[in-house]
Amino acid sequence: AWGQPALDARQVAIGTAALGSYGVKHGAAIWSFERLQGRPRWRLPLPAPSAARNYGVTGSLALLGGRLFAGTLDGELLALQV
Repeated sequence: AWGQPALDARQVAIGTAALGSYGVKHGAAIWSFERLQGRPRWRLPLPAPSAARNYGVTGSLALLGGRLFAGTLDGELLALQV
């Protein structure tokens, strides 16, 4: 994870990146955890590119109005209903 997590009264959300160009074997995802217990609520795996390269979430997430916002290394802004 490169950025700070986003949090509200119910959850803590974090985005991760995968360093495919360095041979690291893990996938990028966005995670939500219960704020009080720390248990995972949900996980959204991000699709890996066809060529080995870095991908996933870059920077900090934001929670606003029931949505979670995340920027990706591909230049996308994801807005998820949470």
